[in-house]
Amino acid sequence: MSLPSVSICTIFKNEEKFLPEFLDSFECLADEWVLTDTGSTDNSLDIISNKGIDYHYFEWSDHFAKAKNFCINKAKSDWIFVADADDRIRFEHAKILRDVLKNTSAVAVSINYINLKKADWTETEPTELNRQVRMVCFRNGLNIHYRGAVHEDPMPSIEEIGGEVFHLDIPIYHLGYVDDLIELKSIRNKTILTKQWENGVRDADLVHDYTSMHWGPQKWIQEALESAQGRIDSVRSSRVVEDLYYWYLDFDINSCASFRQTLETKRPQSLALVL
Repeated sequence: MSLPSVSICTIFKNEEKFLPEFLDSFECLADEWVLTDTGSTDNSLDIISNKGIDYHYFEWSDHFAKAKNFCINKAKSDWIFVADADDRIRFEHAKILRDVLKNTSAVAVSINYINLKKADWTETEPTELNRQVRMVCFRNGLNIHYRGAVHEDPMPSIEEIGGEVFHLDIPIYHLGYVDDLIELKSIRNKTILTKQWENGVRDADLVHDYTSMHWGPQKWIQEALESAQGRIDSVRSSRVVEDLYYWYLDFDINSCASFRQTLETKRPQSLALVL
């Protein structure tokens, strides 16, 4: 059986600092590059062109899911691997992933995503900031897609098709939070979330992200979280239920007790949230 093909799908803007090493790192995994520029003004496009790689253009609209969906819709390989220009993968781990994609019956593969404090990903023990499990690799042709202006995620669409997910215990190293980059990304995300909120977006993920930025005893936070419960459509979105519980716990302890008693009836049966 031949190895399945993989498209590396990446959106980028002004990533001349990260692109050369990114292209070298993922070259061992890429049967196809699907690189989508959202408005670079630095040398990013020259770096890509000098590698003999074509790129696409998407006009930035303050919405990461829209940009990523445009990008992955261009992919032609069996599998899609979504990576940022500041992500890195080691050769031996890429080989392990290739073998898994050949043999798995799953529709998607989650991987350990490690944010680094320093750009020392080639060291034996890189300097970790934190780690999480992230969905970055899934089969093409199943209408798996991203949702969310920021903190975009394909998992809701995977849940909707009842797709099997396999977790692979290998790392992807992310350099996007080294030095002062974490502050810049925080400002960017706050700007996007605020714009979405002011435009009237109230899906459960947006409510979770926006109220988390303004956490406090204000009544509008409670009301927004209560209202968002009716729009829970995924395990990820069910965080608003947990948020509401902790809002009561922090600011209305009497309501907190009664809320715990009715928690099971306030969320879909399929959402396994334990408080």
